[in-house]
Amino acid sequence: NYANFDPNLLEKFCCAIEEVVASDPNDKSEVANAICTSFLELIAGDVEGKRLEPYLGKACKEFYSHWL
Repeated sequence: NYANFDPNLLEKFCCAIEEVVASDPNDKSEVANAICTSFLELIAGDVEGKRLEPYLGKACKEFYSHWL
């Protein structure tokens, strides 16, 4: 159902995960690590990832781009 998500919801979601990922530059948070390795890495390059990509923040986009 990701294709039907409201752009405002996507923006809020991506802002929330950006806060977690950006606050952990030393990769010590299990939550930030899970967002990166169990979510961003898995959707990179997929249709779901392409839908979220415009809303990703800097830290998320940096990690995401390594898996394209």
